[in-house]
Amino acid sequence: MTAVADIVRAAHRERPQALAARDALGGPLVLRAVVLGASDVSRVSDLHERVCAAASPDTVRHDPPEFFIRVASGEGALLGFEGAEDGRLAAYGVVTFPGPDTDHCGRLIGLADGPLVAQFNGVAVDPSLRGNGLQRHLGRWRMATAARLGRRHVVSTASPRNVPSWVNLLSLGLVIRGLHVTYGALRYVFHTDLEADMPRGDARPVGLDDLAGQRKLLAAGWGGVGWTGGRRPEALLFADLTGRR
Repeated sequence: MTAVADIVRAAHRERPQALAARDALGGPLVLRAVVLGASDVSRVSDLHERVCAAASPDTVRHDPPEFFIRVASGEGALLGFEGAEDGRLAAYGVVTFPGPDTDHCGRLIGLADGPLVAQFNGVAVDPSLRGNGLQRHLGRWRMATAARLGRRHVVSTASPRNVPSWVNLLSLGLVIRGLHVTYGALRYVFHTDLEADMPRGDARPVGLDDLAGQRKLLAAGWGGVGWTGGRRPEALLFADLTGRR
């Protein structure tokens, strides 16, 4: 297990600047980045419960407060944004750092080396503050923290039905490498190697509902690298990642 002090130090060194944001009514506000600890678990859990209550059960994994306590106690990092004036938690993101014998979703795609892996394990944004890019900011911060700790492989999962989640992961440069039942439901498995460029052939669109077609390409060494349709995705883009000509 990585020492808590080392995780906190790495997260602080990569902490982004304060963000200018807008609330649901368009009013301006400033959000500051914060490294959250065990004393913040109650407000992290409260936001998590609110987001889960408004989501379909098969699109968002429900985590108990004990999960967040374990993360803050050395399994990973809780990173967030809060109001600079009122201190209200606007968003949080979880990244965990598996040990050599710790399970992680990368094993589903053949990635077994835990000490080199960081896993995104959840993100939530206050519904009244969506549209401010907080998921992407938290994604970049988690990736930078992982890199500073020597974790070159970043993995994550997202439900095919959770479009905002997989759009944000693709925007961060993660690639869909698998489609598996995990955490009790069907999930895309994402991966990126922070220290190596991945070969990519020409991309082709595959329908969002064509899971059989997606599975066929994934089994052949292709990966989901983007999407068509802009803010209203119409298809996933899959590219050959084998390096074959």
